[in-house]
Amino acid sequence: MNDVILTTVDLTKRFGGLTAVDKVSIEVIEGEILGILGPNGAGKTTLFNILSGYFGPTEGAFIYKGRDITRLSSEKIASLGIVRTYQIVRLFDKLTVYENLLIPCLSPRMSAKLKDKKSRENYIENLAEEVGISEFLDLHTQGLSHGVRKLVEFGRALANDPDVLLLDEPFSGLNPVEVEPLANVIRNFHKKGNTILIIEHKLREFMKLVERVIAMDRGKIIASGSVKEISENPLVVEAYLGKGASRFVGA
Repeated sequence: MNDVILTTVDLTKRFGGLTAVDKVSIEVIEGEILGILGPNGAGKTTLFNILSGYFGPTEGAFIYKGRDITRLSSEKIASLGIVRTYQIVRLFDKLTVYENLLIPCLSPRMSAKLKDKKSRENYIENLAEEVGISEFLDLHTQGLSHGVRKLVEFGRALANDPDVLLLDEPFSGLNPVEVEPLANVIRNFHKKGNTILIIEHKLREFMKLVERVIAMDRGKIIASGSVKEISENPLVVEAYLGKGASRFVGA
């Protein structure tokens, strides 16, 4: 059985009188795909913002590989191997796809692994082929379709050779034809033994990918378990469909 790679202990984030994340404690097993499920406003993205160092929690702790990294900056967290994507694609649109992939290769984490220009070129070319964007390497990202831009963002995240990948709605804005290539890249990344946490509102694709699910509502964890257990949980159904909807679970 794999070890716990990431733990949160009573993570809490308040914005004035609003508690966006409320005493969230989770354990993530190395090599699993863990889904974070919940309606809009449940606190999922705020949780990712804490885990990626975008901002610190009001209370609680975040342990990675046995080390408390609660107050580390996003740059230092990324250098340890925790990398994220965003709901809205954030590329350097005045640069080419190749240059977008090159930037993370110049980070302290990757500079230690890719010591010269040739090794970086080989790494980027292999990565682009793996993600399916080789034909776009010389193009500026601004003119690419949304589906290809999503692949580029995913490739840029992978360029930092992460151990843990936080995916915030990776299929957002994609049509069914565009979803499958990205889903395959995610599966292939996972097959290498890497750990993935994923937020997604497209439940069909979400449920096909994840192995275990944590459901949140109003900042709190309301349920956890297998895909089947979560999909049949009255509290989860109520959070999505409203009070009284739990009567129809299993109907």
